[in-house]
Amino acid sequence: EVEVFAERLRRDEERVKQIYARMERKGTTMGDHEKKTRRRRKKKEAREEEVVIGTSSYHAEKQMEGKDGEEDVVIGTPSYHAEKQMEGRDGEEDVVIGTPTYHAEKQMEGRDGEAMAKKSKSKIRSRSRSSYADSKEEEDEEEGGMRTGPYGGHREGRGPARNSSYSEKKVAGFITGPLISGLNQGSGEYFTRFGLGTPPRFSYFVMDTGSDLSWTQCQPCQRCYNQSDPYFNPSASSSYQSVGCGASLCSQLLVKGCQANMCLYQVSYGDGSFTVGDFALEKFTFGKGTVVLKVAIGCGHDNEGLFQGAAGLLGLGNGKLSFPTQTKTQFSYCLADRFQGGSSELIFGRGAAPRGSVFTPMLKNPKLSTFYYVGLDGISVGGQLLQIPRSVFALQSDGSGGVIVDSGTSITRLTAPAYVALRDAFVAATSDLPSAGSVSLFDTCYALGGMTSVSVPTVDFHYAGQAVTKLPAANYLIPVDTTGTFCFAFAGTNAAFSIIGNMQQQGYRVSFNSAAARVGFAPNQC
Repeated sequence: EVEVFAERLRRDEERVKQIYARMERKGTTMGDHEKKTRRRRKKKEAREEEVVIGTSSYHAEKQMEGKDGEEDVVIGTPSYHAEKQMEGRDGEEDVVIGTPTYHAEKQMEGRDGEAMAKKSKSKIRSRSRSSYADSKEEEDEEEGGMRTGPYGGHREGRGPARNSSYSEKKVAGFITGPLISGLNQGSGEYFTRFGLGTPPRFSYFVMDTGSDLSWTQCQPCQRCYNQSDPYFNPSASSSYQSVGCGASLCSQLLVKGCQANMCLYQVSYGDGSFTVGDFALEKFTFGKGTVVLKVAIGCGHDNEGLFQGAAGLLGLGNGKLSFPTQTKTQFSYCLADRFQGGSSELIFGRGAAPRGSVFTPMLKNPKLSTFYYVGLDGISVGGQLLQIPRSVFALQSDGSGGVIVDSGTSITRLTAPAYVALRDAFVAATSDLPSAGSVSLFDTCYALGGMTSVSVPTVDFHYAGQAVTKLPAANYLIPVDTTGTFCFAFAGTNAAFSIIGNMQQQGYRVSFNSAAARVGFAPNQC
C-alpha cells in the first residue's frame, strides 16, 4: 500500500505538468507519441525493429492526427486515521499519534522530492436504489454485417454511425455505482463498477474528473495490461455500434484517425501511458438493471503503460465527450478511507447533492473545458484568514490561473505565494512540535513518534459564495513512515493555477452540476 502511495505522489508531479502543458496548448501528435513510446519499449525489451514515426502497429498504414490527449490520472491518497479520532477545539485539531494501520510492515522511502517505490507498477490514470435512469427503450436487435480491419472481423450492432443522437439521452432519475479503492488489485486509484454492452459485462473502471473520454480494453487485444475482469468483446455485444469517420462525434476527439470508415481514437496520459482503439457507442448498465444507451466510448486494442486492475476509465470531466455531459446529468462522489477497506457511492442524477451541501459557482475556462474550476476566496489557519490576495487564485480571461477541483491529483497544489503563506502560518502555530525536515514532496514534517496526541491548528478553505470546507486533521497531517513522522499534506507549485487534490476532499461528498454551474461540498457523506 505504501509503495502504491509513494509512486502516486511521484506521478502527481507529472499530472500537474501535463495539466500545465494543456493550458499552454502544448501537445503531441500521434507520430510524436508513437516515437516516444516505441523508444521506451525498445530500451526496455531490447528490441531491434525500426521505429516508423507516424505509423502505429494498431492502425497499420494509417496515421492519427491530433494535438492533445488526456492527462494521467492519479487518484486517491491515504487516509491514515483508521481507528483514530480527530476532534477540533477552538481552532485546533487533536491528532492521535500511533502507528498508522495502512503502513503495516512497510515504510515509504524517498527524499528530495521523489517518493521511491520498490515494485510500483500500477495505474491509470477511478445504491443499488434503481429507480431512475434513461428510458427503457427496446434495443434494436438488427445485426450488421462483418467488417474487416486491423483486428479481423467484428460483428457490428448497426454499422458505423454517421450522425449520433447520443446527446439526446438524459439521466432522468437516480443512478448509483459502488466506489471502492483499487488497492486490493494493485492500483492506487478509486474504482467504480458497471456493465458494458448487451448482455452487460460488469467490470471495474477508474473514476476520473480530469478526463473526458471513457474507454475499456477490448478483444482482440494487440497489447493489453492485466485486469481483474475478462476483456470486453465487442463482437459479443448486440448493442455495440462503431462510429463512422464522418460522424460529428468523431470530429470531437482530440486525437483521431480513420480506417475502413471506422473512427479511431487515442488518449495519452502524462506518464507516457496511452490507449488506442475504435470509437463506438455502447450501452451502460448500472446496479441491477438501470440502463443508459448509446454512450460514446473508446474500445481500446492497444493499451500500454502504468495501468493495473481496472478494465478502463470512466471519464467524468466537463468536456463534450464525458459521461456527465453526454447524459446531461449532475454527479457526486465521496472518497472514503481506502485503507479501511470501506466503500462509498458514485451518484448520478437527482439527489447527487445531498441536503446540507454548501455550494460555490463552477467557473468556465474558455481555453480548457475538461476541468472543474471554482473560485477560492481564501484559506484560514486556526480560525485566522490568511493575507492572500484573491488575484492569486483568480481565473484569468486568457485561461491562465484559477483553481481546479480534481479527483486525480493526490495532494493539493497551491501557487507559490498561497502555499508559502499557508505553510508559514501552520509552522508558526506548531512551533512546539519537533521538526522532521522534509520527506518526499513534503517540506514540512514532524517527528511525533512516542506521542499519544498533539494539537494542531485547523485549516479551512473559503470558496466564493460563502462556502467553507473545514478540513479534518487527517486530510492535512499524514503519516509517512512507521516511526511517527507526519507531514503537512500540501505542496507548492510554480504554475499559475492551483489544484484541490483528493486528499483534501476525503470525507466530503463533492457534487458537480454543470447545468446549474455549481460545485457542492457536504461533510460526512461517505
